[in-house]
Amino acid sequence: MAKGSHDRGRASRGSYARVSLSRGARPAGAGAPTAVHVRGPLPHEALFRCGPRLRAPGALGGRAAGGSTGNRGAGYTGEPGFELFPSAVEGLGVWQAILKSGEDLGIRPIGLGARDTLRLEKGYLLSGQDFDGHQTPPEVNSGWLVKWNHDFIGRDVLERQRSRDDYRRLVGIRMEDRGIPRHGHLILLRGADVGQVTSGTMSPSLRVGIALASVNKAASAIETTLDVDIRGTLHPARVVKLPFL
Repeated sequence: MAKGSHDRGRASRGSYARVSLSRGARPAGAGAPTAVHVRGPLPHEALFRCGPRLRAPGALGGRAAGGSTGNRGAGYTGEPGFELFPSAVEGLGVWQAILKSGEDLGIRPIGLGARDTLRLEKGYLLSGQDFDGHQTPPEVNSGWLVKWNHDFIGRDVLERQRSRDDYRRLVGIRMEDRGIPRHGHLILLRGADVGQVTSGTMSPSLRVGIALASVNKAASAIETTLDVDIRGTLHPARVVKLPFL
């Protein structure tokens, strides 16, 4: 993990990068894919030191540590990022070269858990967990994606929903005690079930439990006091503005 590994997901702070390695789904071989992910305020600097052609974002080819690799500017952690796609044979060399080149930047290996807490601190949604195709955009804080200046399939449904204004909202929840909310935990307002946690964790930056939760409109206002049912015990929480950091 990099220095200040959960540096509030803000690219403007710190001078480090993070790197993680994923194995390809196919059997290892000369042509099998390997993905190396570099994240943090200065991932481009670490890549540039490995090969100048890798410094620019976007889909392109280049060479790193003497091997050919594809490079894509991407990421969903609240920080800049790149994904490199060398062959499995070259993957380890690319991994080692990036770690070596970024030593003075504070580069560290990380796992999926760290990437998940970073995206949650930024209020980013995870497909299949915070939404699964059964929600409309307004129900998952994505109403801004709907363009109302043209017709589209399902427009009448969204217009009726917007007019009624009675749909569930996806909100940020911050715990008031040491409880750690997790996916599926029930949310209560004055003893009544009003929703459930979709994503929850202990925030390494805030040192408190945080969550995204799908709740009724009555429980969605900022500073609303709620309870989270964690294994049969109610823990106090409140609705906060997203992102958490």
